[in-house]
Amino acid sequence: MYLHQISGGDEVTRMVVEEVRRNAPLLDVIQFFVEPGGAASLRKDADINTAAAFRAIGSDYGTNDVAPVYAAFALKIFGKTLRVDRAFEDRGSDIPSEFKRQLKAFARTLGKNLQTYLLTGDHTVSALQFDGMKKAIAGLNATQTLTNLGDNGLQIVAGTDNTAKKSHQQFIEALNDLIAAIDGGASALVFNSKIWSRLSTVARDNVSTTTDEFGRQIDHFNGVPIIPAGFKYDGSDNLPLTETKGTSSDTTTIYALRSEEAAYWSLMTTRSGLKVYDMKLVGNFYEQTIELQADSGEAFNGRALACLPGVRLG
Repeated sequence: MYLHQISGGDEVTRMVVEEVRRNAPLLDVIQFFVEPGGAASLRKDADINTAAAFRAIGSDYGTNDVAPVYAAFALKIFGKTLRVDRAFEDRGSDIPSEFKRQLKAFARTLGKNLQTYLLTGDHTVSALQFDGMKKAIAGLNATQTLTNLGDNGLQIVAGTDNTAKKSHQQFIEALNDLIAAIDGGASALVFNSKIWSRLSTVARDNVSTTTDEFGRQIDHFNGVPIIPAGFKYDGSDNLPLTETKGTSSDTTTIYALRSEEAAYWSLMTTRSGLKVYDMKLVGNFYEQTIELQADSGEAFNGRALACLPGVRLG
């Protein structure tokens, strides 16, 4: 299930969830599952690295020992408490109305925060964080980090001369390989907005557009939805054009994923999902807390995520 399907509650909760979704578009392609307790171990998809074979009459097939493999999850607690001094109530302020306004504004920031952590969260930076796509891919087989673009990356050259056309062709082929690197095909691609703008210009025949429930234009490459990487709450890029690839320091990475409930790459959460607690008076302050308990754990499928580093603008 998607987070907004798990997160129920009153009008205020629904308002917060909607604003978070608007600012964390990855939530529309990443599915969550609910397990009781704060931690769980769930069966992973088994990669059986052997091939079927023929046998002669009177002989046995070759055998392959299969043992269960588990993905471990431990919920991380993510959120914020907002508060307003009760003195404003005596001065004529409508505290519930003010909280509603502040919650809506904060939900936008929380959505940006969540989008950032879904991409670049790293438990080695802080044990309180869950791992995002970047860290999760680092723990998978090296083949899930594609090397199609060379040691120093590939410049997607603007223009129509032979050099530009060759770079366009190489890039499109690499993207198709990225989609195919996901078991069953990618259900979404995550792009830096400048790179997507260049691709949508040079590969118009491969691009289509639909409209979501919020009225946003959702672009697709060869039928696969494009999710904008977006920006951190401070306005900087989540996937900047400043990564180093060989001798190039102006590159970025494109990510691909497939997510289903408790399958491929899926996050664990509680039965409440994203929760907005009731406003209460604590000391001299009215307080209200927004909270999400979730963990990305380990990918259920070793080919649920992949990335294409070394993408450059030329």
